[in-house]
Amino acid sequence: PHDYCELHIFGGAQNPWDNEFYGKCMAGYSGKATITNHGYILHEKLTDAFKKIDVLILPSIYLEVFGLVILEALSAGRPVIVSKSGGPEETVRNGIDGFVVERNDSKALAEAMQKFIEKPNLVLEMSNQIQPVKTIQQYVDELLEIYHHVVHK
Repeated sequence: PHDYCELHIFGGAQNPWDNEFYGKCMAGYSGKATITNHGYILHEKLTDAFKKIDVLILPSIYLEVFGLVILEALSAGRPVIVSKSGGPEETVRNGIDGFVVERNDSKALAEAMQKFIEKPNLVLEMSNQIQPVKTIQQYVDELLEIYHHVVHK
C-alpha cells in the first residue's frame, strides 16, 4: 500500500476564529502528507485547480443546500468525498463516483481518503463512472416541467 499523499486546500477561513483554529490544526499536524494551502482562488482558475487534484473532498459540517463545487469536480472528472450534509450527498453515488461519510466523523473521512491512498487506480475507476452533469438550462427545464405539472393539476 501507498503511504504518501498530498493534501491541497483551496479556499480560506471567513472569520478570524476559523483562521486561528486552522492555524492551530496545521501547527499540530505531524503526519506524512504534504499539505499545501492555496487560499482563495478566482473562479476562472478552478479548471487549473481541478487539474492538480485526484479527488475533491468537501467535509461540510453544516447543511448545504446545493454543492456546486461537487458538480464542478464531477464535470472535471474528479471523484468526490462529501459528508451527509444535504445537497452534496444527493449528488454523489456512494462507492460509484465518490464516497459519502457521516458529518463530523473524522474517522469515516480518513477511511474514505485512505481508500484512494491504498488503491490509487480507484481514482480512475470512479472517474470512469461519473455521469454527465446537467447544465443549468437542463435544471431550469426540469423545474419548469414540475411547475407546469403542479399548476395544471
